[in-house]
Amino acid sequence: MKIRNILPINFYYKLRFLKDFIFQKNMSLKLSQNSKIWFLDSPSYENLGDQAIAYATTKILKDTLSNYEIIEVTENNLIKYLSFLKNKIKKDDLIVLQGGGNLGDLYPRYEFLRRQVIKNFPDNKIIIFPQSIYFSDTNKGRREKINSSNVYSNHKNLIVFARDSKSYNLMKQIFPKNEIFLCPDIALYLVNLIQNKNREGIGICLREDTEKISLSEQENQFIQQIYKQYNNNVHKITTFSCFNQDITLNLREKLVLDKIKEFAKYKIIITDRLHGVVFSYITNTPCIFFTSKTKKTENLYNDWFKDCQFILPYKNNIKIEDITNNITAIQLNYSSLISVLNCGKEYIK
Repeated sequence: MKIRNILPINFYYKLRFLKDFIFQKNMSLKLSQNSKIWFLDSPSYENLGDQAIAYATTKILKDTLSNYEIIEVTENNLIKYLSFLKNKIKKDDLIVLQGGGNLGDLYPRYEFLRRQVIKNFPDNKIIIFPQSIYFSDTNKGRREKINSSNVYSNHKNLIVFARDSKSYNLMKQIFPKNEIFLCPDIALYLVNLIQNKNREGIGICLREDTEKISLSEQENQFIQQIYKQYNNNVHKITTFSCFNQDITLNLREKLVLDKIKEFAKYKIIITDRLHGVVFSYITNTPCIFFTSKTKKTENLYNDWFKDCQFILPYKNNIKIEDITNNITAIQLNYSSLISVLNCGKEYIK
């Protein structure tokens, strides 16, 4: 068993980041006089679902608060710049944190970083963008749930957005002193950014990480039947980048837009990834999805896609011909998030 699965999150990652904590660095920044938004844990890694979240985060911030300056710090640099940030971030600056599915103990490194921001900036308004929450049903998971609850609840102006109603209800229980809102995954804000009417073939996008679960016999037979039926017109695709470098800003935009274009070229997507479903929806690509370890894809579907005719959960005897084509996805409702963003300084208690 890996030692990180035994030790408490705070203890283990304080050791992992010990060098960064000790040898603090300064960022080379030229700050304007505008009001500031600090995006403090944007992803630098190759998961393009998370990169799409970061891209959509900056997009909605620019659309909503166009007069604000946005300063971004990637999650791999956060600790080494922590002293610098504590010196530069003013009390009336807004801090935003990455959305996604990493709130809890499934991705402990991210939970550690988020706790560090919340503890070190007690006077700032902090918004956690739409998240799924998952704490494992183990002694360690239950302890970490209490630890996160204490850290989050001690912040007087932390606002947490849940991207599904199940997470919303859990967050209301775990973080009773914080304001919790329900809002779609922010990557869905990119709907209809790319259009493509010339489609062919089938894209199969399946997990290979900690959230992967074994497909059932029926699901495997379904995929085998697709390969047999469509022969050379079935393609394995991924939501990961092959770039072996940190992904930020301009590179992020290129990779995200290229991935959206890739999804938009297929007639149908088969996936067990939440952002496989998201990329399908925003490109109007028919999609059949399988279950996932954390059930977050099902939760996404139940809250936002239940009436969508081209996004369907897998069930026995389902056929590709069952899915409706040529339907344009609609922009989902982000009014709660936009309202909180628009409150600006006046929202601070």
